[in-house]
Amino acid sequence: MRTVKIYFLILSIALVTVYFLQLPAAHADFVYVDNVAKDPTIFPPSIHRSRPQTVTVNLSAEEYIAEIADGKDAWVWTFSDEDNPVEHGTIPGPMIRVMVGDTVVINLTNNMGNIEPHNIDLHAAMGPGGGAAVTEIAPGETKTLRFKALREGAYIYHCAAEGMAWEHVSYGMYGLIMVEPKGGLKRVDKEFYFGQSDWYLKQAGAEGAGHAVPEDVYVLDEAKASDELPTMYSFNGHKAALTDPSLFGNTIRADQGDKVRVFMVTGGPQQRFQLPYHRYNLGQGLQGT
Repeated sequence: MRTVKIYFLILSIALVTVYFLQLPAAHADFVYVDNVAKDPTIFPPSIHRSRPQTVTVNLSAEEYIAEIADGKDAWVWTFSDEDNPVEHGTIPGPMIRVMVGDTVVINLTNNMGNIEPHNIDLHAAMGPGGGAAVTEIAPGETKTLRFKALREGAYIYHCAAEGMAWEHVSYGMYGLIMVEPKGGLKRVDKEFYFGQSDWYLKQAGAEGAGHAVPEDVYVLDEAKASDELPTMYSFNGHKAALTDPSLFGNTIRADQGDKVRVFMVTGGPQQRFQLPYHRYNLGQGLQGT
């Protein structure tokens, strides 16, 4: 009889263990924000100096549930400028602006409430994975990357954590770093900052994308991403970011005759890549700078 009781006790413990192992992964409450739309007029000022200096950028990785199109909430991963009190994390991430010869210091923090590990890979940095190899951090951690900007040009930066850059970029973790020549770029009248996203979407469903994401929230559809078949495209983190006056539809304004510079970064293979110039008459004045 004693042997039978021990057997049933062991069986009961085993069944309880299996039950808990099959429960969906639990996590702290998700952070909801209205949107992660990026204001195309918020970025560092143009450079008017010739001597290199040290430029410090404090970034944080922030995960949200936010609207990316009318009636469509998605789990998004973003970069945020910790020194900018106006914006939380956005898509694209903050524009970084330095001069060739500058020493760039990136302090990257992965917010405590996040789920995923994150890092940063700057294509302007000449080092292991653009810094990705030395900046991967778990939630609650901070790491610092220091490099010298040696190559002029406009470069993407993005998260490449877990060796899965495509996943983190698809969720929204990319931005632009501009390395200007000594003395800065030619003066213009207006500048704007755009980022185009490919979205590969499906609803989280009962599985919650493995992280208890609410069923009706959209997450990455890995099969669509593998086939490079986007569900939709957007500029600046929302389908209507640059057209809806309640977002930033009224911010892209210039006077006739103005010289305008556009900084553009793309977060995906973009089978259809285009600048958001609808309803703007460019005439013969479009040229690269």
